[in-house]
Amino acid sequence: MRMRVGEYLVSRGVLTPRQVDDILSNQKSSGLRFGETGIRLRYLTEEKLKNIFGKNYRIDFFHADPCYLPPEGRDLYSREDIVKYGIIPMGYRMEHKFFRARRMLNVGFIDPSRLDSMDRADALAREKLGGAGIHGVRAWLVMPDHFWNTASQYCPLTPEWVAALGEGKVDATLLEWVTQNLLKRAA
Repeated sequence: MRMRVGEYLVSRGVLTPRQVDDILSNQKSSGLRFGETGIRLRYLTEEKLKNIFGKNYRIDFFHADPCYLPPEGRDLYSREDIVKYGIIPMGYRMEHKFFRARRMLNVGFIDPSRLDSMDRADALAREKLGGAGIHGVRAWLVMPDHFWNTASQYCPLTPEWVAALGEGKVDATLLEWVTQNLLKRAA
C-alpha cells in the first residue's frame, strides 16, 4: 500500500487530517500538486517542504513498504549498489504511449537528483534483464527511514556496516541519516 504525501505529513506532525482534507479539496479544483496547494492555503511553506523532503521535494514521493515489493526485484542490485547509489527496485509498470507498451522499472531513490544513481540503476537493470527487459527507469523519492526499512528486507544491512563503508561508498543522504538516527540513538 502506498502512503500518500498528506498521510506522511500527518504522521510527521506537520499537518492535521483536517488540513489534508482542505488541501485535497482545493487541489481538485486548482489542478496543482499537493505541496503547491498546501503552500497556497498557507498550511505549508516551501521551506518546510524542503526540510522534510530535501531538495527533491518536487519529485514524486513513494512510501516504500517491503511487504509490497516484488520478489523479482531482489536480485537486480547488490547490497553495495543499494547503499552506494541509494536505490531500491520497486517493481515494474507498463506505460502505454502511441499504440506501444513500454515496461518501466520503478526505482526508489533517496536522492533522485543524483544523475550517477539514475544512470547506474538503469545500467544495472538492463545488464541483468537484457536489452528487452525494460525500456527505462522511473524515479521515485523515498524517505531515508522508509528506504532503510525496505533495503534491510532486501539485503542484510546494519548501521555499523554502512558507517564503516564511509563516504564515497554510501549515498551521502543515507550515511547522514544512519549516523543521526541509528548510530547516535544506539550510543
